[in-house]
Amino acid sequence: DLEEEEEEEEEVKKKGSSKKKAVEKKRKKGSAAAGQQGSSKKRQKAGRQEKRGAELVGEKVGIWWKLDARFYDAVVEAYNRRNRKHKILYEDGVSEWIDLAKEKVEWK
Repeated sequence: DLEEEEEEEEEVKKKGSSKKKAVEKKRKKGSAAAGQQGSSKKRQKAGRQEKRGAELVGEKVGIWWKLDARFYDAVVEAYNRRNRKHKILYEDGVSEWIDLAKEKVEWK
């Protein structure tokens, strides 16, 4: 399963799919602002301090989008331990691989 997901991610990168472009266009947010808060602080506030990596699969989250100034609801769908990224599936059906440690996350 992990290899299939990695292949799918690579295929999306190579094709430059419109879905990926839409996600990137919509996300354009400053990484500096996202990196200012430590991930452990976010986990402590939300009561998820003990969960990391693959343990977060299935969790409901809100991911902050700076340009829209709001959280978007999503579910953690998978985890890639090689690049330490989680696959996030948003309510609108769009998915993307992100490093949750670098994001502002609202735990549901």
